[in-house]
Amino acid sequence: MKKSLVFVMSLAAICIMSSCSKLSNSKTITIGDNSGMMVTTYDSTFLPYTHTFDEDLYSELYRCGNVIDLNGDGVEDIQIESLTGAEYDNHNSELFSKTTIMSVEYNTLLSCEYVSYNKYSHCDTTDIIWGDTIRIYKNIIYSCEKTSEDDFCQEFSSCQAIAYNKGDNISKNDISAQFPIHNPCLEINYQPTHHYDFDPFPINGIINYSTVYEEFVCSNFPLDTENYIGFKITDNNGDEKLGWIKFILISQPDGTHRLRLLETAIQK
Repeated sequence: MKKSLVFVMSLAAICIMSSCSKLSNSKTITIGDNSGMMVTTYDSTFLPYTHTFDEDLYSELYRCGNVIDLNGDGVEDIQIESLTGAEYDNHNSELFSKTTIMSVEYNTLLSCEYVSYNKYSHCDTTDIIWGDTIRIYKNIIYSCEKTSEDDFCQEFSSCQAIAYNKGDNISKNDISAQFPIHNPCLEINYQPTHHYDFDPFPINGIINYSTVYEEFVCSNFPLDTENYIGFKITDNNGDEKLGWIKFILISQPDGTHRLRLLETAIQK
């Protein structure tokens, strides 16, 4: 009886050790499932924004950025940066908001892909006759959406982080070095808003007025919702561990966004 009990306990111990080993070396993880994960959470004071104002250029910039050690080995793995700013030139204005993430350690890979998208240019023209003068008003709009058949189209591509949702599965094969450069700077969200009023110029009795609007927010992560990015770290022994970065991009009244990092997680 004692021998049987010892055998059962030994077998149970072996099974537990095997289960733990299997869990820590799992080839897949489920986003948001903390089982077998080392999770680090951050409060609202993390990544504070600093404000600068340039009187000569009449521009202001809010910036936050930090480097993060994802696996606790004392080596910084990634850098997150978020910029929000505005530049003013007479009656012209340029407002932008941009958040990027990049690997700063050779063995850290982020979930990313090249994304192609179209940029359309639409022009509305209004002619007004004022005595012997003809005034032509042109409104030029750049956007992601096609509004008429004669819109001019340009195709662009950029390296962007892949968005995951809670409950999605990531495997080690899903994250690999896909790019010519090892540590690409990945766009998480880029929102430029330009408004230019060009000075009128006369040509042979015709006065031209031009206004350019650019609202170009294609292929971005959604605002005001939890977002996840996957990553994989390979240690010096060749062991690979998967993890995720959870954050939220909080929309602002002026159309920009602010970054708040919520948590990071990596396999134990």
